[in-house]
Amino acid sequence: MILLVLEAALSGLILLGIYHFLDRKRVPKDYDPQVDWWIAGLFVFAPKMIIWLLAAGLAIFELPTKLVLLGYCLYVVIPFGMLRFMLYFDTPRALKFALLVPVVSFSFEVIFFMLLHDPMT
Repeated sequence: MILLVLEAALSGLILLGIYHFLDRKRVPKDYDPQVDWWIAGLFVFAPKMIIWLLAAGLAIFELPTKLVLLGYCLYVVIPFGMLRFMLYFDTPRALKFALLVPVVSFSFEVIFFMLLHDPMT
């Protein structure tokens, strides 16, 4: 569980840097919500927790665990919904930011897997 939180926090920091880099030339409007570190971390943490709970539920009911792969759509759906409907981003901007979440998250998953698992086993 600690690894999950650490991975979400690091991914959130990377996402925050990417978001600020993409918005560096954007002129702010009157009501211009900003993505902060907590929201960027939540974009990764919420889908990970839901996928973890989905995998546990499928294992308990002895259903095929390949159904967990459908949960990976949440890496785009949750950030897009939060950006579009909670922070009132326009649709292209929210979609652009939401599509970066799975890229960063999967990159960190691969890095953490390579660092924490012994290749000889």
